[in-house]
Amino acid sequence: MKKIILAVLIIVFVIIIQSCGSTNKLGKYNLSGESILFKTQDNDTEFHADFNDSDIDIDVESVNVILNFAKSLATQYVTKDVEEKLYKAATPEKAGNVISHELQKTMVKYVNIIPVNNFEKNYNYVVTTYIEDIILKSEGSGIYLSVNARCDMRKRHTAELIWEESESETVPLKSYLDDIDKDDYDENLSDVIMLSELVTLSQEQLNEAVELASKKIGREMVEEFIEDLSDSSR
Repeated sequence: MKKIILAVLIIVFVIIIQSCGSTNKLGKYNLSGESILFKTQDNDTEFHADFNDSDIDIDVESVNVILNFAKSLATQYVTKDVEEKLYKAATPEKAGNVISHELQKTMVKYVNIIPVNNFEKNYNYVVTTYIEDIILKSEGSGIYLSVNARCDMRKRHTAELIWEESESETVPLKSYLDDIDKDDYDENLSDVIMLSELVTLSQEQLNEAVELASKKIGREMVEEFIEDLSDSSR
């Protein structure tokens, strides 16, 4: 019985490890001098604005019921507006290219690969960057933007997965309670300020935030790749 339990625990552990979004088989391949295609896949990128007002307790006995209801409607309207603005402003392909370029420079430096950016050229491996989602959200006293990305390397003719890593980064856009005295803090006031700040967000601000988050992810991907490369050579 103990052996069966142990076997089940091992299987569960393996499944958990495999689901963590990280794969490293770099030690099986000599990539030096190999041509590698770098590309960005952005067709499936999801955009979200997470400002759901569902956490507001609407008490029918409360004098604030109308105010709470109005806040809920305003939040739904602003969320839709911001999602449309985010979709127009954020360019997943550009974000993916920032990450991909960082990996490309690192692989040239440490592995001596030959980068390829054209499908028509000969190459044996493919490194793909996926921008999985871009999320705008409100947390605490500020507005933040999150980017989630994944990169993988595959052998061209067999599609065998050689290396994979997922990273996410959150950057602040606005802190909307900086000018409010703590003694004068009111939840309703903070909600109103948050909604007004969302309305005034520009496409340029959103674009800059996505680019900043992508640069940070690129650096994190590079660090993981170098670490995995070092581990594979032991």
